[in-house]
Order: sequence, then structure tokens, then C-alpha cells
Amino acid sequence: MAIHRVYIREGQQIPASVLAEVEQNAHEPTVFDEDCPELTDEQYAEFASIAEKQPPSSINDPQMVARCL
Repeated sequence: MAIHRVYIREGQQIPASVLAEVEQNAHEPTVFDEDCPELTDEQYAEFASIAEKQPPSSINDPQMVARCL
């Protein structure tokens, strides 16, 4: 399975089929395996502490948008 990024611009309409697919997949259980094991509480805490140290970013930031395009 591949990861797909889609950038939706202000005013752009999302097709109903795409919304339905996202809604369906949102209710699927997370599947962990040897390549992507479930994280421990300690690992989640480490990620949280790293995230707190990162400067906030926003999709409304022109520099961030430029990096994504």
C-alpha cells in the first residue's frame, strides 16, 4: 500500500467517492506487523516530547506550502 498526499485548495470540491473511501478507511482497525510494530507508552511519550520541542507549523505558512509543492 502506498501513501498518497493530496493537497486541497480553498474552494476545491472533494469528490463524493473520495469522501466515502476516507470515511470507510477511517473505521478500519490499525494493523501492526514486524515492519510497523505497535509503540510502547514510553515510545509515545518520547514522540510527544520531541513534538513539543518542534516549532508550530501551519499549512497556511507560505514557506511550508512551497516545500510541499
